[in-house]
Amino acid sequence: MDRPFVKKIASFALALCVTGGLLWFISRRVDMRVALGYWKTVRVGPIAGAMGVFLFGAFVVGCFKWYLLLKWKGLPVPYLRVLHVKLAAAALHVGLPLKLGAVTEGIYVSRVCGYRLEHVFSTITFDLLLNFMALVLLATVSSGVIALEGGAVLGVPLYLWSTGGLVILLVMLTPFWPGGLRVLERVAAWFPGRAGVFVGGLLESYRDLAPVRKLALMGIAVAMQLMSYLLMYLSFRGFGLEAPLGYLMLAVPVVFFFGALPVSVSGFGIRELLVIFFFCRHRQLMSPEQAVGASMFMGTLILLLSSALSAPLLPGYLRDAAIGSRDRHRVEYPAGGGGPSGKQ
Repeated sequence: MDRPFVKKIASFALALCVTGGLLWFISRRVDMRVALGYWKTVRVGPIAGAMGVFLFGAFVVGCFKWYLLLKWKGLPVPYLRVLHVKLAAAALHVGLPLKLGAVTEGIYVSRVCGYRLEHVFSTITFDLLLNFMALVLLATVSSGVIALEGGAVLGVPLYLWSTGGLVILLVMLTPFWPGGLRVLERVAAWFPGRAGVFVGGLLESYRDLAPVRKLALMGIAVAMQLMSYLLMYLSFRGFGLEAPLGYLMLAVPVVFFFGALPVSVSGFGIRELLVIFFFCRHRQLMSPEQAVGASMFMGTLILLLSSALSAPLLPGYLRDAAIGSRDRHRVEYPAGGGGPSGKQ
């Protein structure tokens, strides 16, 4: 069996174990029957509709970011095609702990539009990096502000995290200035084999984009994250819970950052622990059962809504990603649109 495939299966099994272990740990301290019983008090229709609007809005913004990135990298793809790809892969992104959704997106665009796979994957990697930078930026600012009012017990770990996050952010921003890019290129030359190719392609993404365009993409990534944070606010409101929007916008970036790490299935377990920490321990805004119920309701609804968006498109999307279908999806590109190295 292929070695990378075995590693992916092992990572997926580990994520299932982590998720199960965390939920078991929570169930020993929180009455899960009471937590899930709160679901009966929610008017699911209005809340699902509002969350669906914000979720779709985040998809639209994220699609526009990748559309611009592909266009500026000389790999133009029509916006509706990008939206089709993102919607079709939504369930894969949300339901799986690995970046399998991003992998299928790269394969689909490469096969259907005729671009080299490595060039498409370089844009996907840069796109994911922008999202991660936005997460780190917002989580670093949020944890720093909360640490200032948290006292010694809460303030010290959050202060250390905010400082570490700032260091990570500065490292990731290094290629934005020419001198830093040259330093990282010299470091990348020491990476062996595929790692060197991967890092080199990532640095090429930085080099090819003007600073204004990089900042524009970063701004879009931040806007997309802020829109997704409102899903937690809507979930709390649906449960009749009062959480100040200002504090919620400080705590949720940290919750979403750790929930986005590929160590659990769709963030379950990690997200509930952090929601209890911020909304029940740091601020006594609700009971642990209410916090867990609202968090799991949000996670489940996001998973169901993403699956509903993907369901009509997913079979054809996976078929085209597997075998390609350039005749049926042929796109007329301007002369030289793919660049000298973009087209196969």
